[in-house]
Amino acid sequence: MTKKQTPGNQALIEELTANLVTHLLKGDRTKCELLAYETLKIGFSPNMIYTLIFSPAISEIGQLWHEGKTTIAHEHLSTEIIHSLVDLIMGQSPLTQNNGFSVVTTSVEGERHVLASKMFASLLTLEGFSVHYLGSETPSQDLTAYVEQNGIDVVTLSIILESNIPRAAECAHALTALEKSPLILFGGNAVIRNPSYFRAGYVVSDFYSGLAKIESLLGLKSNVDSLNSILSTVGRTIKETRVTRGMNQGDLARKASVDRAYISLVENGKQNLTMSALVNLARALSVPISSIIPQDK
Repeated sequence: MTKKQTPGNQALIEELTANLVTHLLKGDRTKCELLAYETLKIGFSPNMIYTLIFSPAISEIGQLWHEGKTTIAHEHLSTEIIHSLVDLIMGQSPLTQNNGFSVVTTSVEGERHVLASKMFASLLTLEGFSVHYLGSETPSQDLTAYVEQNGIDVVTLSIILESNIPRAAECAHALTALEKSPLILFGGNAVIRNPSYFRAGYVVSDFYSGLAKIESLLGLKSNVDSLNSILSTVGRTIKETRVTRGMNQGDLARKASVDRAYISLVENGKQNLTMSALVNLARALSVPISSIIPQDK
C-alpha cells in the first residue's frame, strides 16, 4: 500500500506488528491472541488488521528465514498461528447482510501458500459475500467446473511463486471460456512482479484494493477509507467530544500534555497519532480509545 492509502496511525501499526512478530517467533499463541483482541478493542477493522499487521508480520518472518536468522519451523508455526487468529477475528466481528454475490477464493495447483486467500475470504464474508474458500491447489478443470455448477460471480486467485504463473494463465483461460464468465482477481507476490501475465482478470496489490475493486465492478458501495478520511474522522470526533465537555483546545492540550497547535492539527485531520497520544487524548476526554478510531462499516 502507498502512504496515501494506509489507514490508521503508522507508529501504532508498526508497534503492533513488531509485537506480533516477537510473539510469533516465540510461538506464544496466547500473547498473539491477546494482541488480536487488543487491535479489535482499540477500533481496528479486520481489513486493517489483516493488511497492516498480519501480512507484514508474516512477511517479516519469511524474510528472517531467507536471511538465515530463523528456521522454516518458525515460519510454519507462525503461519498456523495467524490462521487461527483469522478465525478469532472472524468470530469477534459482525457480519454484513448478504449482498447476493458469490466468491471463490483459492490458489492454483502447486501453490500451497493460502494464508492471503484465507484472510481475503474472511473479509469478503464479513462484507456480505457468499464465500467458497477452497483452500490450496485447486486444479483448473475442477475449479472451472465448480464455478460453472455454482454460478460463482467472482474468483480470486493467489499466486506467490512465479513458477505457478503458467497454471494461473491456464486457469484464467478456462474460466473466461465459460458461458457465464466470473470476474477474476489475481493477487500475490508473483502477480505484483509480473502484472502483464494476468490480463484475463484484474491485478490487485492488497486486501483494500481487492475489496474496493470487487465492490466497484459489482456496483456495490466501497467501504474502504483512505488515510485522510480516517484522520479527518478521528479529528472530528475529538473536536465534537471536546466541545461537548465544554473544553477549548487549550484545556485539552493541557490535560493531554501537548501543545495547543498539536490539538488544532489533530482536529483538522492533519496529524498522525501515536499510541501514547491516543491514550493521552482519550484519558483527557474521558472516553475509550475505541470511540476515537473509526471502524470500517
